[in-house]
Amino acid sequence: LLSSWPFSLKILWAPIVDSVYNKRFGRRKSWLVPVQLLLGIGLYVLSSCIDTWLEKGNLDITKLTGAMFCMYFLAATQDIAVDGWALTMLKATGWASICNTVGQSLGILIASTGYFLLASHGYITLPAFLAYASVAFIVATIFVALFINEGEGGGGGSSSD
Repeated sequence: LLSSWPFSLKILWAPIVDSVYNKRFGRRKSWLVPVQLLLGIGLYVLSSCIDTWLEKGNLDITKLTGAMFCMYFLAATQDIAVDGWALTMLKATGWASICNTVGQSLGILIASTGYFLLASHGYITLPAFLAYASVAFIVATIFVALFINEGEGGGGGSSSD
């Protein structure tokens, strides 16, 4: 429960995410890129620690809670930046809410249902899944950093706009 507080309290630092940014890099990318890279690194570190922390008879709840709190804090910050970018980019189309809902649903499907389906059949372990997720985060972040331009006013679009 403690580890999920950042999503409940993100309203406290959302104004900072919306107002502090590098104009050359972009209003949303200034937060999105470093936060997602940290999430990717965090997932990779977790992949090497998680089995030890969850070891039967030796559960390390303090380290697990601390790590999850940090990951949730980063994810909540990412959520602020992504929501702001989606609203800015899609406000004229009316698709912002739909895209947000579909993206969140797909993320939940892949991250939980997908993992449990693969793990229940012995195709993947939790550390391997976390390692693969870390690579996906880092690759996607590098793509966004290099090829996606926010455009004028923090909106979206490709770098060829």
